Amino acid sequence: MYIDKKNNLWIIYANRPGISKMSLEDYKIVHFYPDTNSTTSVPTELISGFKEDNKGNLYLLTWGGGIVKMNPENGICKTYKPNPDKPNDNHFPKAWRCKAMVDLPDGRYLAGFWGHKGQNSLPAYFDPVKETFTEINFDGYLNGIDEFEKNNIINSLKILHFVYVDKKNNYWFGSYSGLMFMDNQNKTIRRISGNKIDSKLMNLDNASRYVVDENGMIWIGTPNNAIMIVNPETLKAWYIKNDSKNSTSLSDNRIRTMKKDANGNIWIATDAGVFNIYSPLLQNFNLYEWDGMDLEFSNRSAQVIPVNQMNVDPNGKIYLSNEHGLSIFDPKTKSIIEKYDMMKCGVRPGPNPGNQSRVGNFKFLDSNRVFIIGTNDRGELNLKTKKFVPYNVTLPDEVAEKFKGRKNAYHPSGLLFRHTSEVQSLILTNHWAGDLFATGEKNESTTFKKAMFFGDGNDIGTSFTGVLKDGKWIASANNNQRFVIIDWSNKSFKLYSDKDSINHFPDSLFTSFYIDRNKNIWFGTPNGLYSFDHITGKSEYMNPKLGLDKEEINTIYQDEKGIFWIALQKEILQWNPTNNTTFKFGREFGLTANSFVPYFGQADAAGNIYFLSVNGLLGFNPNRLNIQSSKNKVRLWFVSIKEDTLNLSRLKAFAKGQTTLSWNQNFINFEFASYAGFNIAPHHFYYRLIGLDTVWQDNDISNRIRFTNLAPDSYTLQVKFVNAYNEESELLAIPFIIKPPFWKTWWFYLLSGGVILLAGYGYMRYRERAFRKKQEILEAKIAERTAEVVAKAKEIEQQKDIIVEKNKELTDSIHYAQRIQQSILPQDKEIRNGLKDHFIYFKPKDIVSGDFYWYSEQKDSVLWAVVDCTGHGVPGGFMSMLGSGLLNQIVNEEQKLEPNLVLDNLCERVIMALKQTGEYGESRDGMDIAFCRYIKKENKIQFAGANNGFYLVRNNELLELNPDKQPIGIHLANTKPFTLHEIKIEKGDCVYITSDGYADQFGGLKEKNSRARILKNFF
Repeated sequence: MYIDKKNNLWIIYANRPGISKMSLEDYKIVHFYPDTNSTTSVPTELISGFKEDNKGNLYLLTWGGGIVKMNPENGICKTYKPNPDKPNDNHFPKAWRCKAMVDLPDGRYLAGFWGHKGQNSLPAYFDPVKETFTEINFDGYLNGIDEFEKNNIINSLKILHFVYVDKKNNYWFGSYSGLMFMDNQNKTIRRISGNKIDSKLMNLDNASRYVVDENGMIWIGTPNNAIMIVNPETLKAWYIKNDSKNSTSLSDNRIRTMKKDANGNIWIATDAGVFNIYSPLLQNFNLYEWDGMDLEFSNRSAQVIPVNQMNVDPNGKIYLSNEHGLSIFDPKTKSIIEKYDMMKCGVRPGPNPGNQSRVGNFKFLDSNRVFIIGTNDRGELNLKTKKFVPYNVTLPDEVAEKFKGRKNAYHPSGLLFRHTSEVQSLILTNHWAGDLFATGEKNESTTFKKAMFFGDGNDIGTSFTGVLKDGKWIASANNNQRFVIIDWSNKSFKLYSDKDSINHFPDSLFTSFYIDRNKNIWFGTPNGLYSFDHITGKSEYMNPKLGLDKEEINTIYQDEKGIFWIALQKEILQWNPTNNTTFKFGREFGLTANSFVPYFGQADAAGNIYFLSVNGLLGFNPNRLNIQSSKNKVRLWFVSIKEDTLNLSRLKAFAKGQTTLSWNQNFINFEFASYAGFNIAPHHFYYRLIGLDTVWQDNDISNRIRFTNLAPDSYTLQVKFVNAYNEESELLAIPFIIKPPFWKTWWFYLLSGGVILLAGYGYMRYRERAFRKKQEILEAKIAERTAEVVAKAKEIEQQKDIIVEKNKELTDSIHYAQRIQQSILPQDKEIRNGLKDHFIYFKPKDIVSGDFYWYSEQKDSVLWAVVDCTGHGVPGGFMSMLGSGLLNQIVNEEQKLEPNLVLDNLCERVIMALKQTGEYGESRDGMDIAFCRYIKKENKIQFAGANNGFYLVRNNELLELNPDKQPIGIHLANTKPFTLHEIKIEKGDCVYITSDGYADQFGGLKEKNSRARILKNFF
């Protein structure tokens, strides 16, 4: 398949000639069929590839029919294929099967062929203007190559899968027998393989596909040997293959095809029938594990990692000190390339029984010399000669006398300014005596002399040191619980701590330290990040600005662009101080360091940054951490209205806001999707329904939204998502209308009013005629009736009117009671704030109901109940008003939230309100109730029930919490305190509470009671 510049999709077939074009704008399809009677139709041979030029022509590469230039509008073709009658005419190619064609800077094409039956099918230049083919002369590229290898190269060039021209205009040929690199600058050609190349061996790797990744590496897909990756600078090659022990390795070594998407992800199809996706963002964090470096702990009882100090040189080599000496690690080869055993280099043995080759602190003096501090000695190591020159420490007389006989215990063991060349003098510290020893300003001496004394108890540490804006020094002190600002010129200092009111710093332990490119000071602590100005002595806590909670800062580093990279516990925070944007890289982005170790972050000249972790050395290049920046879109994927699922045309109409629903089509399910083909982590969805919601609802990673019992109104559903890169998608807005029922429309009100007026008028006329007729009858019989009969008739008429009026008043009163009862029921908008995913089924038997539901939000709790009062109609309505009022008083006013205590109080107050004493013949009015409380912080539900139970569906299983078998109110047995039940809530749980109204319904063929068992099965 191929998409041209006019957004048409072209399709070729594996088992039949011809070609199809589909417009991606209107999806119209045009087929172009071969015609054996026409010389300008599409070829009768199978088509193997496409090439589009700048003039809109489409070149078809065929399997046996040469190269065909096609006009994509009318399908008229011109064919270039070998002409046996004119074998030397360069207007015709030498081979029939063209597999590859790539354009060159000079406007020509480089074509590759697949040889057949002795054809001379070497690659050739095709000039589309002159319509000529010129074979490449490889003779000048084969100098100095033995005859076997020459034959291998020439024969391989005749069976090509692809041709690639790199940025330096060098050619790469993928052939059946291997990959070849043609260097047009140096006029050389050679075969490339990750295996040893034997000139007597013809076939190497069947290089059938290629992709160039974000780092410029060339990926070669093979049908049998997985993927070979080639570094075009070094021409070294290695393989990515299936590993049965690794679930994230290639699914199969048989590569069908490869393609790179717009975000740099490489999609790999294999014979296993699945896609393998290589995401470059996931591969940029390289963890070099300690287990593979042959390092040894200096103190296995206390050390977290087998490294005492790390220094990165500009060339990318990493120096690591440990119990075995000094080791050099090369990240490119992922191996230790050099080891320095101090005893073999000439370190003086001492009385300490420990390893005499141990190296603690060290510092580069120049590219070949390193100053080191070992177990018993300190001095200079020449990296080339591997010779060690010891340095001496001169103790003052009073110190020498004080430590006579144990001078080695006093000797300084810490080195300041290990990671900077700003201070050339070597500065040593004795951790417990508060002394600093130094060589000369330019290390002209190999003898250390005491230079500064901080007093007993003020030990200067080596965890961090640096040079400030005004030339003063900063260093850690007192086991990283304090720090000191040193004025070396006059040998004065200031100690800062959280306990010092003058030289105050708000934290008491330092895990990391950094001086950025502008000489600003940064401290990392277990509580977070601080900036510090040593001139004013003021500090600022940065975590709120970075969007961090109280979180440990282990390493701080600022790259060349001014971006900060901060190692937290298990994540790396990227912070741009210019616009104060942050982004966290964690395990979902390929960061597997597990836990970072407090230390200096360092970088080489190429910009690669290195942090220390418990598992190993983490290296990454921030320039290659390309976060996706394209704006994502939300797509409406599925809509169902009640039980009706919309088809494609109706779905499109709904998405465009062209749908109006009737009043009973108010149960709507939505499902959404994004256009992203590959996501590192699931999207986080948000929505709001304008007309119902005022704030955004957090839908977590669910792309499904459900609305139930929506009132008639005009709505607009707004949906968006945030991807793994913290980027917000475009807003999708879907307007729709739910029409009210006809009896709630203006025209129905108008019509009803007219009908009522006409009916009233007709009734009045009827009454008038009836009255006249009755009057005539009365007048006719007046002579026969006495005055008493007339009076009796009038009395009866008056009583009738009174009865009609009383009946109307009673009915109106009950309807008014219904409105009052509905007003005490909680509104759906109110409940949705605390229980956004809920439904209520409420169908009263009479105008007013003896059942009701109740809801409240208090503190961190959401409370709700279903109550079944004795009686129906008006008596039940009175009981529901009493129950609702008492619940509001107990919960909302008196703040009693535990369900069992609520029911205990409710029972007492119902008995008191109804003046129940338990005597024989007295009323047993009361209520049954199921009462729930959801505690958000603890994610659990508390329940107490009076005859009404609690049902929970989890993983298609029904869990039931039984209520107490006693009502709210007086009953025959003694009333006991209600029982409190608690249950933890898990994702996907469905909770139901109900009265007996549904279970007691009669229906079906046999008019049976549905019973609780059927209700449970229904749940």
